[in-house]
Amino acid sequence: MACCGVAATQLCLYDDLPVAREGFTEPGMLTMYERFWKGCDWELFIVPEYHGGGVEQQWKVHAGSAPKSHAAVYEFAVSARACPHARIPVYVGESTNVQNRHRDYGKDGSSLREYFDEVVGKQRLLLWRRIRYVRDKGQAERWEARFLISYDYAWNAKLNMAKRNIQVSLHSCMWCCMLGVLVQSSPRGRSTTQAVILSKPVAAAVWYTHLLCCMVQTIASVSMISIVAIHLSRDAECALTKPYACSYTYAVGAVNIASSMGLLLILALGRSPAPRGLWVTGFVCLLGIYEWVIVNLMTRDSRMGDTKTEDTVPKLLFQKWQYIFEPAFWSQLGDYKLHTLALSDEPHDIVGYYNPFHSYQSPVMYLDAQHEGYRWSGSSAVPSSMCACPGTVVCLNTRESLCSGDVKSYSAPIAQGMWDSIVDGQSLRTPSSLCHFILLVYCDLKSYKYYYRIASPVLQPREGVCIASSQSLVGLDPGACRVLESMFRDRSGIPCYLLVRNDSGWKSVALDEMQQSNGWGDSQKEHVHVVFWDSCGRQEYPGWALRNMLVLIAYQFKLRNVSVLCMRSDSKSIKYDMSMRCDVLLPVVSSMDDVKVVHAWEALHVVDLGQSLDPKQLAVSAVDLNIQLMKWRALPSLDTKALSQKKCLLLGAGTLGCSVARTLLGWGVQHITFVDNGRVSFSNPVRQSLFTYHDCLDGGRCKAEAAAAAVRDIHPCVHATGVQLDIPMPGHVASEEETRENSKTLAALIEAHDVVFLLLDTREARWAPTVLGTAMNKITITAALGFDSYLVMRHGSNSPQKLGCYFCNDIVAPRNSTKDRSMDQQCTVARPGLSGICGSLAVELVASILQHPLGYNAPASTSPEDASSPLGKVPHMIRGALTGFSQECFVGSAFDLCPACGPRIISDYRSRKEEMILDAIKDVDYLERVSGLLDHVYRETTHAAPDVGDDDEDWTEL
Repeated sequence: MACCGVAATQLCLYDDLPVAREGFTEPGMLTMYERFWKGCDWELFIVPEYHGGGVEQQWKVHAGSAPKSHAAVYEFAVSARACPHARIPVYVGESTNVQNRHRDYGKDGSSLREYFDEVVGKQRLLLWRRIRYVRDKGQAERWEARFLISYDYAWNAKLNMAKRNIQVSLHSCMWCCMLGVLVQSSPRGRSTTQAVILSKPVAAAVWYTHLLCCMVQTIASVSMISIVAIHLSRDAECALTKPYACSYTYAVGAVNIASSMGLLLILALGRSPAPRGLWVTGFVCLLGIYEWVIVNLMTRDSRMGDTKTEDTVPKLLFQKWQYIFEPAFWSQLGDYKLHTLALSDEPHDIVGYYNPFHSYQSPVMYLDAQHEGYRWSGSSAVPSSMCACPGTVVCLNTRESLCSGDVKSYSAPIAQGMWDSIVDGQSLRTPSSLCHFILLVYCDLKSYKYYYRIASPVLQPREGVCIASSQSLVGLDPGACRVLESMFRDRSGIPCYLLVRNDSGWKSVALDEMQQSNGWGDSQKEHVHVVFWDSCGRQEYPGWALRNMLVLIAYQFKLRNVSVLCMRSDSKSIKYDMSMRCDVLLPVVSSMDDVKVVHAWEALHVVDLGQSLDPKQLAVSAVDLNIQLMKWRALPSLDTKALSQKKCLLLGAGTLGCSVARTLLGWGVQHITFVDNGRVSFSNPVRQSLFTYHDCLDGGRCKAEAAAAAVRDIHPCVHATGVQLDIPMPGHVASEEETRENSKTLAALIEAHDVVFLLLDTREARWAPTVLGTAMNKITITAALGFDSYLVMRHGSNSPQKLGCYFCNDIVAPRNSTKDRSMDQQCTVARPGLSGICGSLAVELVASILQHPLGYNAPASTSPEDASSPLGKVPHMIRGALTGFSQECFVGSAFDLCPACGPRIISDYRSRKEEMILDAIKDVDYLERVSGLLDHVYRETTHAAPDVGDDDEDWTEL
């Protein structure tokens, strides 16, 4: 026994005690840590003989080094000198300072001094141990009360104090073992007898045995629950798990029983008087027995074992399908859901296939949407020599309906359809149609995850299919081998034949050609073999496809004893050593009541394509998803490609240009071109959303190029380009060569695009694009800002009812509007929120135009009830103001004398091209003369005011 704190010079005083000297050595670090927090071993406190002085002096020497000055709970025990291991705990106490308290015990008048004297007088050893150190006195009192409530100590109990009987009976109980202590139990009012006390090694063995039994029983219980869940979710005759199910489950039950018996043995050794320990352990034992009984009953259930047949005849087991989905299958299914099915959750036909002439460890069914001839609706071709497996896919709209829905309601019609094909003989012509599968899918198109469950329902005879014998096909009749080799070379894609032997030898017969068994003699039946080209390579089990085919043979041919040749092969030859012959006993199958449906649903699977797809492709799919979802519920008639496939030219990359570009990206537009001659200044990023602070450095980047780069950063797959160009403007003089070159570049840009947005700062900058857009009949949209007002309008097409352009309401040709203007008149001064409203309306107006049946020639509409376009009415002009938060739509007809879209101007441009634009820039009156506007204004003025003189002053004033 360890004696912490006893000096080495004192050890000679105790040489007569049966305690090994090495037991007094200092413990290691880990042992000291455990003793500090968990308690310590029993140590000597007082011995009968000591040098000089009484008990008080003896204790002072000992207590000065043993206990710590800390709060703790401790025990005293009395032991005989001859056997110090047989100790009797007699007192439990607590103190905030154990060292001082123990010194007080040795003084005269202390509460325990008389007991100490009695122990010394009877030549007994007084031992002590610390149960544990505690934080404070409150915790110490709780620990002390816990022991005093449950157990009687001789020096603590009032009745026993009068007797001072230190020979009390002791017992070991479950609670004692778990705490690592031994406590007494002395019933009051009864005579006590000396009991056999468990020593520390035995007590430790009991405790660790109890812990081991609990751990074993916990592991066994978890294993039992897991194996039951697995078997309940699988089919009864699944070849992968069934052979090991019963033996494993019985082993689990045996472990439970053994651990429960171990707990009972611990109780017997401990002789615990505490009823709680008995109740808990008894409950655990009963739980183990209950688990074993339940598992035993489940293994005998038809769901986890064989169906009810004779025990002497084994059942024929089958290997389940292994489904392999090509990655393209999921991506194309997602596209089919997004663009075609939308919210529809109706079943749709699909096709899978398997190769009956190539055997794998498990039969493999492929679902591949990439091979030639595959279609998502209707019949689809499969690769040559493959057996087509009809299937049904249901794309559900919520994940909850997939996880918690009644999946059997989807597979039950499939099973009924297979039974109908067996009855009407349709499956005789296409046996692979009995491999019908059902696929339930939830497509999470935002995260590119596909949750699915799949099943291949089978019709299982209620009496089961018994197997009499099985053997390898090595040594098969040479004539039969020649027929099989011929069938293997043909590879017609039919997995099941009949091999019949008659007087002329062996021959293969298709199922639909064979007569029913009532026309055969018994001798003929003995020479009929069912040839099944098996894609399962396991020698002990045939593939899953054979199950329904055996039901077909039992119903159509009324055969009872059938020899099935399961042919295994690779891509080159038949493997006779892997092939097997199974002699089976088929039950009588005459109606649907003779079979039961095994749905065979697999657990939930998840396919995540997000990690394997190109990030750029993910970006394209995500944008397309947001647009396509509009068609699901909100607007099924929406043509989502009408705008996304258009090429858009943005003349101006400023405040309006940035707003229009962001809205075009939201509609999925893939081709955007910016045209601007300015550079990014430090005032731009806060109002123009495509620019940042870094674009302003070093003199500023070209606005058109910076805007295009920002669009590519937002959506890498968008074809965005920037062109730095000075647009020719009347009143702004430039060199003739530069004007001609800029005019040609602008004309080429407008010609190459489908939609032109005029997002320029000045009125004269819109003139040349308006002329070119009208001449080329391009969709032209003008957006303009005031301080708190905006204008969005579409220019009229070359239709009979032509609408006006931006200049049709003017009576003067455009001139230099920035000349002699202050700073606030030269810059775009507008409320910050106005550009977003105006830019968005410009794009939405284009979307409405393209959705209209007449497109750009759509007439202007001001009625809110106009439903000619799926997106509503298609207005001509939209004027709004933030002053009263108002917005109105107007219609303006084209003006024949318009300086931009008038017929004379358009005709002049078509004949002279760049020269016409050059003349309009050099001569400020050129447009008014060519369009006839000057003469018209003069006539109207003369007719309205005939008394006005012709002097220059009056004309200037007018």
